[in-house]
Amino acid sequence: DRNFLWIDWIILIYVIAMAAEELYQIITWSSKRIYFTFTNISDDIMILCFISYFIIRGIGSSDNNLLSLRVSEYVFAAAAALSCLRVLYYMQVNRKLGPIQIAFFSITAEVVSFMAILGVALLAFALAISGVYS
Repeated sequence: DRNFLWIDWIILIYVIAMAAEELYQIITWSSKRIYFTFTNISDDIMILCFISYFIIRGIGSSDNNLLSLRVSEYVFAAAAALSCLRVLYYMQVNRKLGPIQIAFFSITAEVVSFMAILGVALLAFALAISGVYS
């Protein structure tokens, strides 16, 4: 179905409420440094993805463009993944899951930094090898 369903309208109301909340935070918080946290930035990107989804979906359903409908579904999937990040933020409050999640995020940060160092070393090795054999 290419028309908006009832669940799309519920998601649109949710997105409008989230956008109003984010605008309220921007207006009321005096320090911009406090606003630029991971959760606020991911919320802003999620809102932009949902708004893009509705715009692209509206354009695609008005002229029956299947490519724009497919792109809108991809943007919706990205927005849904970002909304799952928001749920992960709320899971930190749980007594059993919170410490495990915090430890997992710190381990993930360490692994990402290690992979970056490993990638730089592999790139340097590859450049050196290609310089020797060229």
